[in-house]
Amino acid sequence: MRLLLPRLVSPAGFVLALLFFLLPFVAVACDAPQNAGSVDVGFTGLDLVTGAEPTLTATGELATVPREELGTDELPEPGAQLPAILTVVLITAGLVASLLPALRARPLVIGGGAALAAALLAGTELIAQANLKASVLDLAGTAVRLGGDTFAVTDAQARDLVHSRIGFWLALVALVLVLLWSVRLALRDRSRR
Repeated sequence: MRLLLPRLVSPAGFVLALLFFLLPFVAVACDAPQNAGSVDVGFTGLDLVTGAEPTLTATGELATVPREELGTDELPEPGAQLPAILTVVLITAGLVASLLPALRARPLVIGGGAALAAALLAGTELIAQANLKASVLDLAGTAVRLGGDTFAVTDAQARDLVHSRIGFWLALVALVLVLLWSVRLALRDRSRR
């Protein structure tokens, strides 16, 4: 049992990274003036992979505003579908490799896969954030009407509206833990020789 547990960390880490793709990954969130509420446009990792529509959540007075008036016909696009797909493929390949007996004995192969997947995951997030910020910056200076009130988003405000969410951070941590665990196993195996 003691020998089996260390070898299960890699598959579990890759599975967790895939599951965390179901959680919110990146979002554009803003508060309306005069305490009218907030609007949150959130993308899960699965949304990034499939190109699906994001989840739109409105609070306060904005929750009563019809969706058409919130300007949801022109939701920002993350434009990170291909890197997100490649990330999922790489994580899945790492999972499969960690389950194969011939590769399971080679922790640096598994760790290298985890490192590449983590780098691609971070790149996907950076691409999504850059594209979302560009979309929001296109709205900067444009008057937006919400529930009878009109306001304009400044450039500085637009840059602060895009955020990473918990799914990205948890997937990244899972992959980094697989990498660290693989390095630990490789060092332990090397010291035994």
